[in-house]
Amino acid sequence: MTDEELESVSPERSRTIEIMEFIDLKEVDPVYYDHPYYLVPSKGGEKAYRLLAEVMARTNKAGLAKFVLNEREYLVAVKSTEGALELVTLHYHNEIRSDEGLSPKKGAMTAEEESRMKMSIEKMIEDFDPGKYADGRRKASWTS
Repeated sequence: MTDEELESVSPERSRTIEIMEFIDLKEVDPVYYDHPYYLVPSKGGEKAYRLLAEVMARTNKAGLAKFVLNEREYLVAVKSTEGALELVTLHYHNEIRSDEGLSPKKGAMTAEEESRMKMSIEKMIEDFDPGKYADGRRKASWTS
């Protein structure tokens, strides 16, 4: 194949992200999330960036767009995170494996079993603190 033929089938790159529609991000199952990236405004776009981030935060909405990165077109959600805009690449629906047949068949559960499980869970409830966790394997390789 020639370079021209390759370029004709490659998605067109752009430095802009065009939002197609706004959605309630709570409607998106986290199984669709892939990688997050922070967006920075281009020179002169700071006011529009700040306005979009603020209004999206107040309305709890996210922008849905398509974006080309490394010759691949991604479906992305643009959301407001603490005053900044975050782009999250999303998996397409056909990339998600069905969960059909994964859960065990329903069986009888006694009230006592349910109560014990609930108590076990309640004993272990903590606030999420991501700083509390580290990749032990990576940490071990740094000290080697």
